[in-house]
Amino acid sequence: MDTIHDLLREVREELDEHLDALNQNTTEIGAVQEYSSEIEMKLEKLTERVDALQALLLSQTPASKDSLKLNVKEQDVLNTLQLTDEPLTSAGLGRRTGLTADMAAQTLYCLKQKGVKVVASTLNDETYYALDQRFVRNEL
Repeated sequence: MDTIHDLLREVREELDEHLDALNQNTTEIGAVQEYSSEIEMKLEKLTERVDALQALLLSQTPASKDSLKLNVKEQDVLNTLQLTDEPLTSAGLGRRTGLTADMAAQTLYCLKQKGVKVVASTLNDETYYALDQRFVRNEL
């Protein structure tokens, strides 16, 4: 009977050791997750700063026919904006160019990133886009 108790005690001690190891691993995993979250937050802040710097640089770089390399969608959207007298929503711009509203909005973003002066204004929860009047049409 003593041998069974001894064996059970040994098994219990081994299980306690495994439990302690699992608890330590869980603690380490929690710490790694915290560090990962901190790094992710810092990376997001860094990305925002880089985006802001890039936007600043692009806003200071004058757009010209030689410096702009537009793809077909971007050329269509730019031409539509140039030929339109009134501002358009991304849905309206998409209808005129054969794009979805999301694709038109993304193309507008790309144009802005390339230095095209696109002005956005909001009216009745709708955002309207037009070319900045200072952006010379014949420059492109």
